[in-house]
Amino acid sequence: MLKKLLPYLKPYRWRVVWALSQVFLIAGFELLKPWPLQVVIDNVLGGKPFPIAALSSSPPSLILLGACLAIVVVHFGGGALAALSTPISSGCRSPFTGARGSAIFFIGLLRIVSPSRR
Repeated sequence: MLKKLLPYLKPYRWRVVWALSQVFLIAGFELLKPWPLQVVIDNVLGGKPFPIAALSSSPPSLILLGACLAIVVVHFGGGALAALSTPISSGCRSPFTGARGSAIFFIGLLRIVSPSRR
């Protein structure tokens, strides 16, 4: 099946590679989101030493500032990638967006769920 699909995908290969890389980068940013909060709870409030040796002697206020900056960078990076991936994944405006698209989707769903009247 993959051998049949690949020739059709060839003209769009760079677009597909870029879209897949964005998916993995967005997933990476989503996985990084709780990390700064963990640093604040464990190292600033809990008093544990920071696991990186160069920063273990840093005052808690400096660690808190770094964690705050990390929160901003992670959220901004993830949001920027998500905004950047929207036009790539949609390509162009789909006829199935907005109220018209919702109505078409709902009618299709009713056809699937409702028993046929033959």
